[in-house]
Amino acid sequence: MNKTPTLNDKDFYDIYTIWHVPFWQQPWFYWSIITLVTIIVLMLSIFIYKRYFAKAKAPLTAWQKALAELEYLKHKPVISQEDGKEFYFTLTAILKQYLHERFGYPLQGKTDSEMANYLKDSELETKYQISDICNGYIVIKFANQQAMATQIQKHLATSIKIVQETIPTEKK
Repeated sequence: MNKTPTLNDKDFYDIYTIWHVPFWQQPWFYWSIITLVTIIVLMLSIFIYKRYFAKAKAPLTAWQKALAELEYLKHKPVISQEDGKEFYFTLTAILKQYLHERFGYPLQGKTDSEMANYLKDSELETKYQISDICNGYIVIKFANQQAMATQIQKHLATSIKIVQETIPTEKK
């Protein structure tokens, strides 16, 4: 008697789907390499930019800042008395800041009249011109439009002249 062969579970060998994938072929490895290369390129770009393209700017001196602010103030229109008040407030603030940085006078936080009184005792040659500028708002309060414009232009030119005259010169 012939028996037909049957398959038993023991006779059947299963096909296994387990295999080993090297780490360099896995997605996390690809992403980490891409991230690392991106960081290196960014760092290299920043280094090259700082080394060759970014020029170190010297800090502005007190007179350079003051002259730049006065130049900006020159182009600002003054139409009404309120504009005149704002102009003189800004002008005296620029002068206070300049005199503080240039000569060390403690003018920050002082009113215009306190500044004028403080400068009377100083050795500054332009103290009377600064005192005239500090009293400028009182003058324009009662002046007409034409007189106000003339007074403002005169005081602005005087302020620029004061800053230019107090720029230190190198002694050789």
